[in-house]
Amino acid sequence: MRQLGKARGKAQEAGWRGSAEGWLEAAYDALKESGIDAVRVMPLAKRLGLSRTSFYWFFEDREQLLAALLARWRETNTGGADPANRKLCGKHLRGDPECFRVLAEP
Repeated sequence: MRQLGKARGKAQEAGWRGSAEGWLEAAYDALKESGIDAVRVMPLAKRLGLSRTSFYWFFEDREQLLAALLARWRETNTGGADPANRKLCGKHLRGDPECFRVLAEP
């Protein structure tokens, strides 16, 4: 048995490709720690203890990974909003303060 996914402390057998969720979690951690420029395939692969080619089982490219991160953020941050506010804010998720004010209202 070989130690892979050191960032997660998981022991996996050789050939393990990880998971889309694992790649997303590593990308999110890198984003929080070092910003968007840290969200790159090779550093993420190293963080996970995986080959870079395993990334491509789950994502077409870095842009698709970034889109998945954004989708995760949207679901986490607007998933609880009522449908009318979610529709309104879907147009303004680029940082419109009015959208965040509407979401924060009781």
